[in-house]
Amino acid sequence: MMRIKQLFRRYSLLRVLISLSLTFYIVVFVPSIVKASHSQEVDVTRVESGPIAGGYWIRGYQWAWPLEQIISEYKHYTKRSHASVVNGNGTYHSGGWTKSSNQFSRAKANWIPWGTNKAYYDSKK
Repeated sequence: MMRIKQLFRRYSLLRVLISLSLTFYIVVFVPSIVKASHSQEVDVTRVESGPIAGGYWIRGYQWAWPLEQIISEYKHYTKRSHASVVNGNGTYHSGGWTKSSNQFSRAKANWIPWGTNKAYYDSKK
């Protein structure tokens, strides 16, 4: 009887270790495999920033657990600014128009491995 209890404990411990290993694999490695297999279809591949059209634009995608997100942040130095994003499903998110110049408008949406993920900016007086 004692031998059976010892075997059962070992089996239970083994099941726990296997389930933890599989969970770790799914959380850590599967997203990078999916991203790598669809990298040719994605327009926005990393975060970039720089001056553009009289302002400063930050765009790309960033990791926001459990999903990656497309981001667009834009500020115009002398006009009101607006940032927006569209993911592969067609989900649109607007950062809204800023109330004055030299303020960031920020938009983000979940990154999708299929379709077109795009970031946009705009400005007006």
